[in-house]
Amino acid sequence: MRLDPRLPPLLTLARVANALSLSHHSLSMPMTWQTPRIRKQRTSGLLYAGAVLFEGLKVAEALKAHFGHLPQYQNGFHPILADRDVQRLRSGFLKPLRDQFTFHFDPKVPAKVLRTNEETENVVFLSAKEENAGGTYFDIADAISIQYLIGDVSDDAEAHERLEEFMVGTSNLFNRFTIASQRLIPAAFFELGVRRL
Repeated sequence: MRLDPRLPPLLTLARVANALSLSHHSLSMPMTWQTPRIRKQRTSGLLYAGAVLFEGLKVAEALKAHFGHLPQYQNGFHPILADRDVQRLRSGFLKPLRDQFTFHFDPKVPAKVLRTNEETENVVFLSAKEENAGGTYFDIADAISIQYLIGDVSDDAEAHERLEEFMVGTSNLFNRFTIASQRLIPAAFFELGVRRL
């Protein structure tokens, strides 16, 4: 089985599923929880999940060649990949997120936002309720990254709409992708010859 060409791409999906699980707790935290530590975890979890999902969608596409005939693929990943909202999220939010400030840290991101943003009141550089690194949140860094991701907007209403599109879209895709992975991986392992003891 270890030489089966279907196994490496399947294990890659399993690795994506494991990586996504890091964000599960932070994405399920209620918005009413607002300590610096929790705000940092929630924002970092969302940004990390978005970047992993960008990579995961590529993995899911490649799996079609090996497992596209399985109902778990046809009912899970096929509709995800065909979804226009997912395609828009992928190109408009997840790709720049992955490329510029989650897996790679591009100093052009804050430079661009700082040049174009004239907001000077109520800027929070950092917040902390604990005297340790875990409890310290550099609010401004994430705020600028998210502002970059949202892009140029005409007013607060459009900014809110774009932020909601990113946050809700990423959370929904996280759930759909996780469920599709949890259903496909065992079925594909079974097809490869793995059996329950």
